[in-house]
Amino acid sequence: MKHSEYCKNKQPTRISMYLEWVFLVILICLSAIVLGSIWLRTAGQDDGGVLDFIFNVQQKLSVSRTTPNAPVRVRVTPTSLSETFAQEETMMASPSPTFEVLLGQTNSSTFVSIGNYAPGFTLPTLTGDTITLSDLRGQPVLINFWASWCPPCRAEMPLLVTAYERYASDGLVILGLNVTEQDSLEAINTFVEEFAVPFPILLDEPGHVSNDSYGLVGLPMNVFLDREGIVRRLVFGALSPDEIDPYISEILNSVEANS
Repeated sequence: MKHSEYCKNKQPTRISMYLEWVFLVILICLSAIVLGSIWLRTAGQDDGGVLDFIFNVQQKLSVSRTTPNAPVRVRVTPTSLSETFAQEETMMASPSPTFEVLLGQTNSSTFVSIGNYAPGFTLPTLTGDTITLSDLRGQPVLINFWASWCPPCRAEMPLLVTAYERYASDGLVILGLNVTEQDSLEAINTFVEEFAVPFPILLDEPGHVSNDSYGLVGLPMNVFLDREGIVRRLVFGALSPDEIDPYISEILNSVEANS
């Protein structure tokens, strides 16, 4: 008798079974939301609110100072409700769909942040050479993170090619930093030939520069460095024709501004 009562008491109740099913459904929904956000963010079709929240918690993002008259439009977890409204008003006031975002911690030398020196690196090029970022000190540099399968990268590349041809004589350096860990050499070569890319293509095969140093969370991403190697703009998303010339002019004229 005691044994049968014990077995009866060990059987799950309807309430416990219901709660287990509810928990399972919630877990599946959250997984679908995160996976969907990752896919859309990779395709450049989502501002990545879910991923930004996760990334902010994991990396403890902090917003640094930016250049005067250059408001930073960001998606971060605000510390107050007033900051939320201020950020939304700034985003709505701008006609551009591009988001300028700050990634990483401002007090760390291994993360990129506006107003600080860009993290250094040495990477092989598609032609078999190597390029070290610190060797380019004295020249304005635009680092473009891209991949051959990325539709916004394809839309943006003609603008970069035109900009390089226009400003190379002024000393502009553009580095096409390919996220090779998510790409293939065959696809990279096809992409470069299709767009007749004239500037160096760097291969970040292990992904250490893209992920560890620059905190890449989506493609394309553009980092504008002045002649001193300091980050002046960090833009997530494809550059528009109205943005690329003014942004390049900022770093081209950085010597006169700092001298």
